Order: sequence, then structure tokens, then C-alpha cells
Amino acid sequence: MQEAVLRARSAQQAWGAMTPASRARALRPWWRRILAGMGELADALVAETGKPRFEALFHEVLPLLDSIRYQMRHVPRHLRPRRIPLHLARHRRSELVPVPLGVVGILAPWNFPVAVGVGDAVTALLAGNAVVLKPSERTPGSSRLLERWWREAGGDPDLLIVVEGGPEAGQALIAARPDHVVFTGSVGGGRHVAVAAAERLIPTTLELGGKAPAIVMPDADLEATARTLVWGAFANCGQVCAAIERVYVPRELWAELLGLVRQQVAGLRPGFDVGRPTMPEATTRWDAQIEDAVARGAEVMRPAASFPSPYYAPAVLAPCPPDARVMREETFGPLLPMCPVMDVSEAVHLANDSEVGLLGYVFCRDVAAGRALAARLETGTVMVNEVILTHAMPETPWGGQKDSGWGRVHGTQGLDAMVHWRHLNMPRMPWGFKPWLHPYEERWSALAERWLPRVWRP
Repeated sequence: MQEAVLRARSAQQAWGAMTPASRARALRPWWRRILAGMGELADALVAETGKPRFEALFHEVLPLLDSIRYQMRHVPRHLRPRRIPLHLARHRRSELVPVPLGVVGILAPWNFPVAVGVGDAVTALLAGNAVVLKPSERTPGSSRLLERWWREAGGDPDLLIVVEGGPEAGQALIAARPDHVVFTGSVGGGRHVAVAAAERLIPTTLELGGKAPAIVMPDADLEATARTLVWGAFANCGQVCAAIERVYVPRELWAELLGLVRQQVAGLRPGFDVGRPTMPEATTRWDAQIEDAVARGAEVMRPAASFPSPYYAPAVLAPCPPDARVMREETFGPLLPMCPVMDVSEAVHLANDSEVGLLGYVFCRDVAAGRALAARLETGTVMVNEVILTHAMPETPWGGQKDSGWGRVHGTQGLDAMVHWRHLNMPRMPWGFKPWLHPYEERWSALAERWLPRVWRP
């Protein structure tokens, strides 16, 4: 691992010295190669993750292509020097100049190895850094394929290095002292990464777990809401940190919305609509949450079709009390627990009663009212009448609060995290008279005490 970081650090010197526009042009052949091989990349994702091919294409490959294309166009403009107007010392000029960090270590998750892991690598590269990418040991194939295409497209093989291994490889990568670490994974894993990086004073970006609440307002379009809830809970077999993991529904809407959700779930098909679990051992946790919900009075609603092994039949659990395990613990699987509430205020209270805060969702017809409600949710992002898709919007920041981590990827905030904004302060005029230098003269103190109260008024 140390060798990989040293190779990357050496290659980064010339890459970081290039202009952002030149780096964007250098990425274009790689983007074309991914575009030409998008079907092959989708097949690789299906093979290693078990997600439906539709999801491999539209949840991973296309967002990656769009993100690279968008960033190639807009990163050069964002990474221009930024002038700082000075209000008093006008004989000087200040500006912020972006300087690449050096080597960025990326610890990528298994649920979206391309959209997340490689997507973060693109931002780091365009910012002038070299990247050492460690994909999950469960899904290294797609990252290896993109690394090979990078080399075939003429990219320096030491600028984008993929290393394989489990948690020990991640620990070794941090021990090799990259200049920044980006980790996407569980809250527990994030704590270990944060401690290891802090011991070496390495800055980190942590995108951790979620328990995304969805609040249905009394005026919501129930048919559209039902379709969106089902997709938001069961896309990628529910293995999404931003998946809907709890729904709060006013009692007056309960029966009608539940019936519509039941209709949507009934038609889901294994392998086409819902893929297989990438981590089969997770089904033990899902079964335990279902058992607890049933013991607390919940009914289980599943698709009409049979879901043979290795598939797992998604389940709607309703009504679930707020203290049920499935309402409190992260599921990261295809369960949709629904809880009836008296009003929106109770829904907001329950939604915020969580140790994590990544995404939250609001469903309504009155968008202004939905916006007002969104402002009350303690999450990094709130979407109104939509779910999850903001991760595929490269302009928007992605990250959470509370135990969902810190820092942001994507958007200008994510790009800013990949550079050091160096402050330069320069003269605007030739060397002149400076009364603040030694030796001090008493007359300047007397002058300041006399005139400043007259000039600086509250």
C-alpha cells in the first residue's frame, strides 16, 4: 500500500501542475471509452452486485458518465483564483488559489461501486490529485475494469490506482498517509476511519449510514406518493443509504395510501424489479426486524410473485409503532415500515428522533408548505415529491449530519474539499510609507486616538 501511495504521489506532481482545463481534456478519452463500453460495465455490475441490469445502467453507469461530462465542463471555471475584496488595506490584493491536496485515498462501498467510488475519484482527479481507490472486497471487478479503461485511454497508470482487500487494506491505505480520505460506509466503519485518520491528522470526508424518513402531508397526491415510496424503499434491493426506511402517514390518509402501496408491491418481480442481496448474510437482520414488527402488531405485505433464493421478497410492514426495531435501526434492505401519526408535527418529531440524518423526504401538493416542513428536518438533504435522485445531480452536495458523517461530496462543496485554497496577499503599489514598522512613533498613536472615533461611527 505504501508503494501505491508513493507512486501516486510521484505521478501527481506533473498532473497537479496542469491547468484544470488541461486535466479536463485529458479525461475526455476515458469518458469516451466508458461511453462505448457502458453495456460491458453494466454487465460487470450485475455480476458482482446482483442488481437488475436496468439499475446498473440508470443508477450507476449513466450517472457516472453524466458526472464526468458535467465536471469536465464546469470544474475549470470553479477552480479559478478567487479575488477577496479588502475593505481597509486597499494597498494590498488578496486572492484564493486552488492547490491540489496530493493523493486522495478513497474507501468505496459495495452497493454503488461505480457511482460512488469511481465518481468520487473523478472529482479528485479533476482537482489535480492522484487517487488510490480501494473498492469493497465484494465488488472490485467494476473498479478494475474502469482502471483498465483509464490506462487504455492514455491515462497515467499511477494517477488512478485500484488496490484490493478488506478492512485491513483500508487501514493500510490510511497508514500510508494520503492527503485526504473519503469513506462511504457504515457508522461503525466511519468511526474507525475517523480515528485512524485523526491520529495522522489526515482530513476526511465521511458519508455514513442513514434512516431516511418520509413524511406524507395531508394534501399529497397519494397515487404518485405510493409509487415513489415503493421505489424509494426497494431500489437496489433497499441497499441504499438514502433509501426510505420509515414512513409517517396522517391517520386520515392511512387506509387509502396503504391500499395503493399494496397494489404497487404486488406486481414486483425478482431479478427485474428487485435484485438479489449483495450481502446474503444481511437477510438475518431483515428477518429479525420483520419478526419484531409482527410481534408489535404489524402486517407483512409482499409481492404476489415468488422470490426464490438468492432473491429476498421485499416487504411492507404496517402499522409499525415508532419504537419498533425496523423504525429505529438502519435496515439497508428491502423493508418499508409505515407508521400512522396524528399530524405533521408528530411526524417531524419522530423523523428527527434519530442518531442519523442523511436524507429526508416530504410528499405534498403545496410545494411552499413542503418547503417549510423540509426546513424542520435534521438531515443533509431534503427532497420534496422525489427520493434518492439527488445523488445523480452532480451540481448538488451530498452528505449528512449527526452520525451520518461530515463533509460533502459532489457540487462545489465536494470539489472544494479536494483542494487547498491557498491565500495569496500581494502589493498593489510600490513599497511605501508604513507607520506600523519599528521604530514606533507616539504621534501615530495620538493621531489614531483623536481621529478614529470621528471617522468610525457605529
